[in-house]
Formats: sequence, structure tokens, C-alpha cells
Amino acid sequence: MRLERVIAKDARRATEQVIATFGPDALIISNQRVNGMTEIVVAVDTEDGTEASPPREAPQTARVFAPRADQGFGRSLMESLKPPVAVDRASSRAIAGTRTAEPEVADREPSAPSSAVQDVPPFLRNLASPPRPPAHTAPKQAPSRVREEPSLDTPPVSLAHAKDAEPLLAAEPAHSENSEGADQGLDSARARELVDMVRAELASMRQEIALSRQVESFPPGGSLNAALQPLAGALVAAGAPSGLRTLLLDQVRECDDIYEAVEQMKRQLGATLTPMERPDRFEGIHVIAGPSGAGKTQMLCRIAARHVAVHGPNSVAILSFADNRIGAWTQLQMLASRLGVDCFRVNGPDLLGPMLGELDTRKLVLIDTPGTGFVDKLDGIRRCAPRALFNLVMPADSSISGIARFIPSAPVTWNSVMVSKLDESACAWPLIQALCNHPIPLSVGSNHPAAEAPAIALSPADLVRHAFDQLELLAKPAARTRTPRAAAPKRTTTRVARHAA
Repeated sequence: MRLERVIAKDARRATEQVIATFGPDALIISNQRVNGMTEIVVAVDTEDGTEASPPREAPQTARVFAPRADQGFGRSLMESLKPPVAVDRASSRAIAGTRTAEPEVADREPSAPSSAVQDVPPFLRNLASPPRPPAHTAPKQAPSRVREEPSLDTPPVSLAHAKDAEPLLAAEPAHSENSEGADQGLDSARARELVDMVRAELASMRQEIALSRQVESFPPGGSLNAALQPLAGALVAAGAPSGLRTLLLDQVRECDDIYEAVEQMKRQLGATLTPMERPDRFEGIHVIAGPSGAGKTQMLCRIAARHVAVHGPNSVAILSFADNRIGAWTQLQMLASRLGVDCFRVNGPDLLGPMLGELDTRKLVLIDTPGTGFVDKLDGIRRCAPRALFNLVMPADSSISGIARFIPSAPVTWNSVMVSKLDESACAWPLIQALCNHPIPLSVGSNHPAAEAPAIALSPADLVRHAFDQLELLAKPAARTRTPRAAAPKRTTTRVARHAA
């Protein structure tokens, strides 16, 4: 007797499939839901103690994806999508003998893709399989052709021919032989980044739960008076980290008024965060970095708009560095054209040095970077431009794990932190905690959905005020002021009125 597993959309179809495949004598052992499908485990009798012949229709089996440590994320996902094929020993030996007997025929005839590979979507095939060489490569007997690399002694491109420089820098790698392999490598890097983000988020959640259990002996609302318990509940509902929340409530434990406690917290956080001397002044080479989706390109254009309003469009230049995302270069071109600012594209650190040399006369050069693989890209910029200043763009709703990837584990020293998406109703408590632990000054922020709106100077008091404004607290009652009564007009007596008449 052996056990078989059948998966169908519902129990009726699964039962029909069991009867059609194994006959009415099959014994159903269990019936449960797996990943939205119905799974039935049946016991099937075997003849003479040996395994029965394979069924007419291979039943579907439930497979749970679990990436292996010795394989990449894409290859593990590819293998998990392949349906298992039941082949007995005799047939496997026959297949092995056929392959051994006819090696030349297999080499001459290209093998057709299996049904398992055909069922996998194209983007997963590219994700799982490594880059393949092009089909028109030379045979093994012929010497391999070596692709000529571009020489680094190429003279820098003049700004007078900016229109010609853009296709030279942007379009040449797009038509290279390794463009397909580069796209597959980029997809694989993004997949690994997503997996790392999920793991880091789960690790931060476990750490937060463990920290909350450690401070259970000092609960936020238990040792406080009744006036401060709504404040403790509002901080918990807003997602304030346990460490920061405990420290803030410990400082105002003796307060009797909730609004007085809020003002003390604001003053304490404002004194802890590091301000910037001149947050609205940007000169030289500034690199804009941050996670994917943080609004780096829009923040870069906001800074450019702020500078253009003072010094004019000819004093600013925008560079896109090694950003191969679909639509990123087009978006940057459109935003730069609205501001009237020159926009260039550089696909590697080899051409960054000559381009920055040509842009040496500009007062401000802004470099836009992608969020994927930021460690290598920032390190390449630092080696090519030692005078460059690195600025981190973080959204107001950043999580603890998302901030930990950049503060303080980045390969460069951050010049300032720029906060985006302040116009959304998001609490910036994890970001405030990170800036309290690591003294990085605040520079600018964005509180308007329009991309053309200039960036605003952001002080620690502004960020703290934004965080407390999102708390669900009762509005502070307005102070009552006594208004003096107006003097009543004197009444004219009847005698005076008659005398006047």
C-alpha cells in the first residue's frame, strides 16, 4: 500500500479525480485546505507487494516554496514551479541508455523545452536561469572572439555637444551583446533585495516584540497617572518604537497635564536631533541616494527648483548614474525639461570623472542613483569624486528595517537626511529614533504632491511637530479670555431733549 496526494479546486473535483485515477477502492485518509486548494491523501493498494504502474494522469502535488541556501532565489523558485515527474527505474535506465547510445543525435538536434518550463512565466525563466551566451557564437574548435572594451583614454565629451553626448553615454551599452545578461542580473538582484527586505522586516518585528516583553514590568500606561494614559496609547497606536516610547514616557512621568507632557517631549526630541546650519544651501556635487520608491528623483528636482529660483537654470546640472530601471531616465528628462536644466546620463564610474570635469563650472551638480545595489554604486562615486557630498532620502513612513539598511551601514558618510512624503498621514517615529541614535543633520523635506514644488527647509522641530500632529489626541481646549463690556451710551433725559427742540 502506498500513499498518494491529489490537489484540486474543491472537494468534489478532488474526489472525482481520485476515483478516475485510482479507482473506487482508494481509501481517503485526510482532506484539508492547502494554499487555497483542496488536498486529499489517499491510500492505494499495490499488487503483490510491488508498486503499481504509474497512474494514467499524474496527480497534482502540493509544493511549498523554500529557497535553499546553496542556490539563488531565482533557481530555487524555478525548481519549485516544476511539477514532479514519476519515472520508474526501468524507464529511467532505458532513457539513460538511449542518451548514452545516441550522443551525437542529441548534440545535433536542439531539445524542445519541456512542458514544465513552458508553464513558467518568461520573467521567472530569466530570473532562475543564468545568462546564456548568444546563439551565434563561434564553434568550440574556432578561437573565441574577444569583445573589445572601450578605452578609458577617450577624451571627455564637451558640453557644447551635449545632445551628441547623451546617446553616446546612454545608448551604447543598451545595444551591447551583454544587455540581456545585464537585465537578468538586475532582476536577480532585485529579487534578492526583496527577500532580504522581508527577512530584515521579520527580524525587526521579532526584536521589537522581545523588547516589548522586556519592558512589561514598566508598562506605558500602568505606572502613569490617568492623565497620561491616552498619550501612551496614542504612541502605541502610531507605531512608535518601544525604546523611544519608554524613554519619552519616563521623562514626563510626573506630569499631570497631557499637553504639558507633549510639549516636554517636543523640546527633548528637538534638542536631541541634529540641525543643519544652512539647510537651504546646496553647492558643489551632491549625490542623492535612498531606498527604491523613496522619491529620490522628485527630491532631486525639488532641490534643483529651489536653486534655479535663486541662481538660474544654467548653474545647475543633473546626472543619472547607472540607473537601468525602466522609465527612470525618461522621468528624469521630463522633470529636468520643466525646470530648463541640463540633464546627462552616465552608465558607469569610468565616464563619471570626465563628465564631472566638464561640469566643473556649474555651481550645483546633482547625481541621481538607483536604490538597487546602492553599496557598489556609492562606493564607485566616492572613488571617482572625493569631493562629493552624499545625501540620504528617506520617506516619512520608513520602517526600522528599511532605515537600518542605510543608517549606519552605508559605505559613505551622510551629509544630511532629506525626508519625503511629509504630505501623507504617516508617523515618522522610526526615523526620529534612528536620527536620535545617529547624529545626522536634517536638511530639506517635501510636503507637496507636485514634483515642481521646491523643497522646504526642514528643522528638527518641524519633523517632531509633524510626528506629534499625527497622534490621535483630543484637541487642546482654547483658553477663555474675558472681554470687557462695552460702555452703555448715556441716555438723554426728556428735559434736555425738549430744551434742544
